[in-house]
Amino acid sequence: MIVGLALPKRVYLESDEVAVTFVVPAPNGCNMACAFCAIRARAEAKPADTVVQVDDYLAFLRSAARRYQIGVVSLQGYEPLLPESWFYTRAVLEAANDLGLSTALVTNGSYLSDQAQALKELDLGSLSVSIDSASAEAHDHSRGTPGAFELTMQGLKTALAVGLGEKITVASVIQKGKSSLLNGMPALLASVGLTRWVVTPVQSFGRVGGTVDTAESILREAKRLYIGALEAGITFELDDELEAILCTSSEDRRAVEQLHGRRVQRADQIIRLSPSGAVSRGAELRRRISETACFWDPRAEGADDLLRRLDGDKPAPKLYMVKG
Repeated sequence: MIVGLALPKRVYLESDEVAVTFVVPAPNGCNMACAFCAIRARAEAKPADTVVQVDDYLAFLRSAARRYQIGVVSLQGYEPLLPESWFYTRAVLEAANDLGLSTALVTNGSYLSDQAQALKELDLGSLSVSIDSASAEAHDHSRGTPGAFELTMQGLKTALAVGLGEKITVASVIQKGKSSLLNGMPALLASVGLTRWVVTPVQSFGRVGGTVDTAESILREAKRLYIGALEAGITFELDDELEAILCTSSEDRRAVEQLHGRRVQRADQIIRLSPSGAVSRGAELRRRISETACFWDPRAEGADDLLRRLDGDKPAPKLYMVKG
């Protein structure tokens, strides 16, 4: 499950920078069944639709590095640390290191114990770990996976033990009508020695995109959680990277900012490649992928040409296969 659509938590972009984000293939599907999974809601990682191979990811990254000032390369769900997905994840992290680029990763934590040492050796820049509640029962129910909480907590402890503590941010979602599930999170973080917590409202992926709850309700609950975090010595942030919280007043917008709300300066700063070849940019990340989206078939088009097309500098090739 991915918390946030584009950037891992506490990763920021300068106005002239671009983030390149990759959804890593999961040939056997995700190992969890989160009810609010953005990847599933956007229909961007069905195993049967995978056309982008590991060499294509690397070609895309190298082309992007020649074309843009890259602020971060991030890897996201389904789950980039799955054994069958790790080959992709490691290859992209190694290539980013070779290019001198900052890296980040979002994980549900279930395989973090297995790969924490490798992530340390790969000099991962930022690690976001998703937790839905301080209650093991509630977290497991949210994930649709018995034992998920125990696996994630063990993963965090392993990551701390190998020296990744300064890289870690715990990420949670504010579920509509269920924000009380997060009441114990500050104490949980403090108990394991973590201090950074970011929350994101559950999002919808219709024609426009937004949140499933109102801005008023989200801000009310976020303020309450913020106070609880302060009392526990935890740094709190409400994340609204692509302005999904559709604030109708300047007062609401100021409230988001007061809660350290992160918003990218330009929507087109974020470019994302999915296993199906779908390439999403900026505000498109808030919508479900459809037949009209930009698709890349690496067999018919080079990565340089794709990026020129994405920027409006080149038309689609004649042999380009529209996803249907």
